[in-house]
Amino acid sequence: MYILFIILFILSIIHFVYQRIILPSYRQNLRTELFIIRDELRKELIKNKNNYNKTTIRAFREVDESINKATNRLHWLTLTRLINLLKTDLSTEDIKRKNKLHNLMEASQSQLPLELYNRSSLILCKALIINSFMLIMYAMPLLIPYMIIRALLKALNKIKDGALNKIKEQALYMAESCLIIKRQDFPMNHSCC
Repeated sequence: MYILFIILFILSIIHFVYQRIILPSYRQNLRTELFIIRDELRKELIKNKNNYNKTTIRAFREVDESINKATNRLHWLTLTRLINLLKTDLSTEDIKRKNKLHNLMEASQSQLPLELYNRSSLILCKALIINSFMLIMYAMPLLIPYMIIRALLKALNKIKDGALNKIKEQALYMAESCLIIKRQDFPMNHSCC
């Protein structure tokens, strides 16, 4: 019991240090990267605003707005929220909004909005990983045995299926061999029947 208490105490200290010291620093670094992307986007829009059509300008503004939203909501990106989001059905309006943004970026004269949108998506994936890191660490003692058992069961099924197929092939080969031998030993014009 004493050892369990010490282990839990050490884990709580590690969790506190990660959540209160390390994680905010990582998030700030990711926010800085998002600001750099947004600044690139804005510089390009200001520099070539007169050369682009309305669709391209709108694509720039939509990507700018999505980066701003992502910057403000960076701390919300966790594994549990992602799982809850995957369980819920997206409304048709959400799907239409997403398709509209992608269509705008595809119809844009410049590929920069799409490129910067993809770069910001990678940053958001990093945020998801670092925000969920402690949950992943706590789940490791449960996940590792599960993954090992699952891999062993798959391997056993492959071995079993492979062994059964091999036995079937050998049985068919033996049956065909017996038929061939019988046909050779007993010609069909034999009058014993």
